[in-house]
Order: sequence, then structure tokens, then C-alpha cells
Amino acid sequence: MDKEAAASSPTSLVDNVSKTVSEIEELLERARSFVKESLDDFMDSKVGCLGGLIGIYHNFYNRLCVKTRLEAERLWEHLYRYPSVQSAVEDLWEVEEQWDTFLQDVDKQLNADRAGGGDLGVGSLGPVDVPLVNARTGSSVILQDYLGSQCLVLVLLRHFA
Repeated sequence: MDKEAAASSPTSLVDNVSKTVSEIEELLERARSFVKESLDDFMDSKVGCLGGLIGIYHNFYNRLCVKTRLEAERLWEHLYRYPSVQSAVEDLWEVEEQWDTFLQDVDKQLNADRAGGGDLGVGSLGPVDVPLVNARTGSSVILQDYLGSQCLVLVLLRHFA
């Protein structure tokens, strides 16, 4: 049996999906513990751990001999008649939902810590006391210093790694 045929067997699919679910759960638990210790420390130096999800999915797709999520979904749709495949895929969907919820919770905590709190809408006054670094001079400034000038090109970069 060739590699692709083995990857598309119900048993192999269940094993690969279950392994991926376990890896995501482990990464998610580590990220949750980092946030619980300190959200600021997490954002300053540990948020890069979330990038591990890329490697988990890369390995998952390689084990399934597919290149995209759509190809993986087609594979498990073909085998979805097996209860073990249904259960494994539903476990994957559940851990992905937990991942999304975790990110939304972190985002809410960050927004709550932000001056003014809450989400901004069109026409809302934004947080003008945000500390920035002038890329030309390296000096610390606040956003308010630049507002009201004739011509303003503002590039905001957020770097997690």
C-alpha cells in the first residue's frame, strides 16, 4: 500500500487527526498558562508560542498527504461514514473552537486594558494617548502629537515574534 493510500484509510485518518488534536490541546494549555501567569509577559515575550500551530498543521497535512485544508476536508468527507472518523473530526472542530475562543478572550482582555476600552466604530474617537516610537528619530511620542497636521502617513506595525 502506498503512502497516500495508507494516509486515506479510516484508521490512519483517525490516528492523524487524534494526534493533531492532542498537539493543539497541549499548545493551547501552554498558552493559557502563560496568559494566566501574566498577560503582559505573554504579549511581550511568549505570544510567539502560538506560531507552533503552523507547524502542527503542516505536519498534519503532510501525514495526510494533502496540501490544503480543503483537501483534508475532502479526505475526511469521503470517510465520514465511519463513526471513528466522525468522532475524530468533531474533536478537531471542538479544539479549533477552543483555540478561537482563547484568542477572542485574549483580545477582549487586551481591549479592556486599552485606554477607553471596548471596540471602536466608524466615527469613534480613538485612543490618542497611545505611546509610539518615531522611526526616524527613535524618540517616544504619542499619537496626539501627529493628529491635526496637514499631511499624515501613519504606519502602525505590530510584531509578535
